[in-house]
Amino acid sequence: MPKQKDLFDTSGFSVPSRGIWLYRKTSVSDTVVKRILRQVPLSYGIDCMAYTDDPESLSAWLRLKDAVETSEGGLLIISSLNDIGRTVGGVADEVSWIVEKGLEVIVMDLPSTAVFEKPQINGIVFRNSAEVWDSIMGQVQAVNGKRQRFPEGWDSLYRDWKAGKMKTKEFSSAAGLHVATLYTKIREYESMHEGTVTILPLREKSTGMYEYF
Repeated sequence: MPKQKDLFDTSGFSVPSRGIWLYRKTSVSDTVVKRILRQVPLSYGIDCMAYTDDPESLSAWLRLKDAVETSEGGLLIISSLNDIGRTVGGVADEVSWIVEKGLEVIVMDLPSTAVFEKPQINGIVFRNSAEVWDSIMGQVQAVNGKRQRFPEGWDSLYRDWKAGKMKTKEFSSAAGLHVATLYTKIREYESMHEGTVTILPLREKSTGMYEYF
């Protein structure tokens, strides 16, 4: 798959009103992405918006959410439920948002979710899969007591602070960190990869499916 232009700084870009939204971490190969995309029927749109994050970042995921908020929904493809949140609770919140937006969802590492053009069935499969995942991961987290790199809700808090919607003391209090520790976390967070957004252009095949360049 040829390298695509990063669209983060492209002015005047028009987000499709309905289409295909793909989210993955940099650890997910193009081969895996293309295998999933080849299954997508023509009815979903002409392009796929691909959002890619560093394994420790959710920057591109937040940008995807902003874009979806201004759209009429469509098909959301994510690499894994683990990838859309930092904690089990965080992932649960994102799943609730996905359901609220009425998106059809394909999870790459959950083949059972690959139900195209049948929103009701797709929604049931996705919610059931998410509930099973939540139950299993909740038990694993309780046993392992894994410490999170960033506090719960960090990405949204950071974004509000960066936009001037929240003062440093409010950010510190909400994150449960001393101000000095907060700035250490901010520097660590800002040093991470910011993520990319690309368009994967398509062409129609005689089989009635998309082929991705």
